[in-house]
Amino acid sequence: MVVLDRSASMNDSFADTRAKSDGESKMAAARRVLQSFVAQSREDLLGMVTFSTSPILVAPLGGDREAVLAALKATEAGGMGFTAVARGLGMALDYFEGRPVSGARAILLVSDGGAHLDIKTQDLLREMFHRQGASLYWVYLRSANGASLKDAPEDENRDAYPEYQLHEYFQSLGVNYHVYEAESPKAVEEALADIAQLKNQPVKYFESAARQDLSWMFYLLALLCAAALFALHLTEVKKWRAA
Repeated sequence: MVVLDRSASMNDSFADTRAKSDGESKMAAARRVLQSFVAQSREDLLGMVTFSTSPILVAPLGGDREAVLAALKATEAGGMGFTAVARGLGMALDYFEGRPVSGARAILLVSDGGAHLDIKTQDLLREMFHRQGASLYWVYLRSANGASLKDAPEDENRDAYPEYQLHEYFQSLGVNYHVYEAESPKAVEEALADIAQLKNQPVKYFESAARQDLSWMFYLLALLCAAALFALHLTEVKKWRAA
């Protein structure tokens, strides 16, 4: 399940000053790279959730890549609102509920910001990740004024760095977690290329077989029945001879 940030900050540029010259925003770069990622995903089952102030399901988990590509194209309208990352992750995890574990489950979070999660929300997300057996991959699109996840802030300044707090929480989930800090469009391409090469379990799914046309058998049966009736008709006695 792809979880894509649609907040207003996604319209800004990357932290790398060289990336500002081409005018490509974080949203534009994420959309371009994700479109290539989805098109090359082969037999993977994919779904997509976008979020800003609230999460929105744009493509349910399945094999319809065209729906996911159409949803990515719709992000050209630009982002707005805040970063409700917990609600986006929760909605994405819900789409694994009740499905047989027929392959590796992964949540791909593409976002440029963090959020302060209360204890109740942290416990709920942790329980959902463990129940669904899902891995988490975060492509962190770092802004020019965004905190780096490579350097821990001072204790007294932690509240000012929600991105790092979210990273620390993800590390404490107890599931397979990997973060990619992308400061340029090139770094986003490298992150998605690395994720695409991950070894997954074989995916098992049911596919409806094409129907076999058996109508000729019934037409033949009808013809034989009609021929039998006609033969019986020929043996019918029209009029008894007079004695």
